[in-house]
Amino acid sequence: MQSSQEFNKSGIFYKVTVNQRLVAGLIFAVVVGIWWFLWLAGRGRFDFGLYFAPCVMKESYGITCPTCGMTTSAIAFASGDILGCFYIQPAGGVLYVIGSISAFLALFVFVFGVNFRVLQAWMARLRLKYVLIAGAAVVVVGWAVTLVRELATRG
Repeated sequence: MQSSQEFNKSGIFYKVTVNQRLVAGLIFAVVVGIWWFLWLAGRGRFDFGLYFAPCVMKESYGITCPTCGMTTSAIAFASGDILGCFYIQPAGGVLYVIGSISAFLALFVFVFGVNFRVLQAWMARLRLKYVLIAGAAVVVVGWAVTLVRELATRG
């Protein structure tokens, strides 16, 4: 029996190249670095107000913009308050969960040097326009939720 058949009898995994492992390791490191940075911000060790201006749309028109609350939501997620993250900005919660799943899969590829065949087949069929449409839909729905919540608290 060939070694490749012994390794992958079920056909669930396939071996990745060294470059794919390195890219996966880089993806994992970047996502973990971002979460660590946001965790520090949640602990008060970094002030976003020094680097980011207040929301222009909220100050000019009095309503939240589509991404209002994303940073606060990310800080809540990085601090372990997952439900609070979804409450603050639902779109942020969805995006951060997807990012965390991606980081886990990247770590898996980096450490074990294998990837899932099903995932590879799914990614091969995935088109950028569908990803962008889905991302825009998540942001719009999250914005709608925050707008309704804001309007309900006003009146």
